[in-house]
Amino acid sequence: MISTALQRLKYIGADYLSVLVAVLVFEVARFHMIPEIWGVYGSVVPFLCSRGVWLSLGIFPPVLLLVFAVSGYYVSPIHRSRADEFINTLITTFIGAQIFFFGALLNDIAGGEGYPYEIMLLFFAALFLFVYTGRILITSHAAGMIHSRRWSQPVLIVGDIDKAVELDARLSSMKKPMGYNTVGYVVCEQGDAAPVGHPVFCIGEIGRAVSETGAKGVIIVMNGSDTVLSMSLLNRLYPLDLPILVTTDHYAAMMSRTRFENIAGEPLINLSGAMVSDFTVAMKRFCDILFSSVALILTSPVIAALAVAIKLDSPGPAFYSQERMGRYRRPFRIRKLRSMRIDAESGGPALSSDNDNRVTRIGRFMRKYRLDELPNFWNVLCGEMSLVGPRPERAYFIEQITEKAPIYTLLHQIRPGITSWGMVKFGYASTVQQMIERMRYDLVYLSNISVTVDVKILFYTIRTVVTGQGV
Repeated sequence: MISTALQRLKYIGADYLSVLVAVLVFEVARFHMIPEIWGVYGSVVPFLCSRGVWLSLGIFPPVLLLVFAVSGYYVSPIHRSRADEFINTLITTFIGAQIFFFGALLNDIAGGEGYPYEIMLLFFAALFLFVYTGRILITSHAAGMIHSRRWSQPVLIVGDIDKAVELDARLSSMKKPMGYNTVGYVVCEQGDAAPVGHPVFCIGEIGRAVSETGAKGVIIVMNGSDTVLSMSLLNRLYPLDLPILVTTDHYAAMMSRTRFENIAGEPLINLSGAMVSDFTVAMKRFCDILFSSVALILTSPVIAALAVAIKLDSPGPAFYSQERMGRYRRPFRIRKLRSMRIDAESGGPALSSDNDNRVTRIGRFMRKYRLDELPNFWNVLCGEMSLVGPRPERAYFIEQITEKAPIYTLLHQIRPGITSWGMVKFGYASTVQQMIERMRYDLVYLSNISVTVDVKILFYTIRTVVTGQGV
């Protein structure tokens, strides 16, 4: 069985060692290229033992690993494209060479005519050669293990039993296997006959099916284009936190945008995450960690002052937490400054509205500038939320939304956010119908996720906050 975590660690370890070797080889070459250096040290051993070289060996590899991580290289370590790997390595090692050159070598080469560009090109060549060699060896080994059927990922095929058997036969008969090994079928309708070879479960037993078979992924195959049933399936599957694949003919009925994961094999599309590049996934998470950390530090005095004001304004705690549904429908506790009376929902869950008498005086001020959401940055830092993404809702309201608009389920492919395109264009929703109207913007965002789009949404959010248009 393929271990995603182990494969990722292999790439990280190989990259670290490759960068170390590249720096060491480069330093030896640099010693012989620059007369000023060997004139000072006399031989290569004292030079390699110098403080500057040891700093390069200690600092640069972790810095470059960060560059690799932000580029998205470690996001999908299985079924990697060799073309994407080559391009990623070329770009990131070139960036790394620039960082190393300008950060560590300027003092050594200042005044040496002809050395700067030669040295930079030499280091780039060494860095690319060693890093790419390590990566391609691991990638080729993984591909060989998959194609020889020694590595495989156990999967359940969910949906129509006839379609499931057909797909299983195609996957099993491929000359170059894709790494999927069927361990069971999950049917949506009672009465389907069990084929020989694999156990069959009903959709209500999906949790037990995963537990008993050890499945590490799910493939959806169905007859027709029943979108409602598809969304119901996703609602059941997302909490399992497993890769969810769907055949292209069925996917066309669910979404208009497709991106193939594999050109040579069976065209399957991953619904476990939005159709975004690994770079976008990594960059979003990097920005989430960076900006939430800075925001928590800078706004901590404001949060403390508001907490005191809340305590003075009304009885009850300054902070409150509430269960919301996050990525893959996993529940988490969202943290906010309390803006309502403590008995605001004594009669059950209720949405807020304009001139809501449950909102306190300080709460109305906080909501106007969205200051009550400042503690959300902690949820972002913990990975439960993102800076930009659909607003997280409670299970109580999600059930009502999906009953009227099943496609809402697709929003659970990504982390919910502090702000979103729906919040910018529509604002707060006081009814389920308004939630559905706001959902349209979030679905468009789902098909257009990028760092640039996130920056635009954050810009408009800041403008909304500064102008006091939060409610």
